Amino acid sequence: MPRCEIDLDACPLFARLLKKLQKKYRRINADLEDVFAEIEKDYETAAGADPIPGWERTVWKHRCGSRDMKVGRSGGFRIISVVHTDREPHVLYPILIYAKADTANVSAIEIAEAVKVLERELDALKRGLDADTDSEVQE
Repeated sequence: MPRCEIDLDACPLFARLLKKLQKKYRRINADLEDVFAEIEKDYETAAGADPIPGWERTVWKHRCGSRDMKVGRSGGFRIISVVHTDREPHVLYPILIYAKADTANVSAIEIAEAVKVLERELDALKRGLDADTDSEVQE
């Protein structure tokens, strides 16, 4: 059972998509809170987990029900995430979210672009932390 921590703040694309969905689906935060609690326990099996082909089990799709649409996971939201396994527990970064009612599926290109957005953001954060660490060492 691979446990994970979920970092909701790392990917600005995910934040923008979520904000847009919050306008239409008022209870999405409660839906996500429930599903993320489940995913943290075992991201490989929770919430109808599916690894995205071609990403060597580092990009996952999870299903989330919706109180607003009054549907279960089959018709609620889809969350695409990147999992970094270089530490324990693993870190899961949501990168895309969409309502199944609005979008049937996202393309491989959309996923690849979202992964790039996340990696750029993580690199920038790391460089910022490295710069802070370097200045502390010099002092």
